[in-house]
Amino acid sequence: PGSLTMEVQDVPAIVRAARQVNPEIVIMIDNTWAVGILFKALEFGVDISIQSATKYIIGHSDGMLGTAVANARCWEQLRERSYLMGQVAD
Repeated sequence: PGSLTMEVQDVPAIVRAARQVNPEIVIMIDNTWAVGILFKALEFGVDISIQSATKYIIGHSDGMLGTAVANARCWEQLRERSYLMGQVAD
């Protein structure tokens, strides 16, 4: 859902339209509101689902953390880029 108006986008239609233009495009979604439980983005054709961990996991804004999950097609690229960029939590 959108953060201010809570409107819900037609994700399957957006994925279909994007794939028609470029079948190899990587589709990512900010899935913070649905937390990956209420909306399983990868099951709807999304390649990478991102979540801000400062909302639900940490519970406040004094820490910065996020998560990203990917389907099999994009997992290696996501893992490698995260490693090269030094994205770690301690």
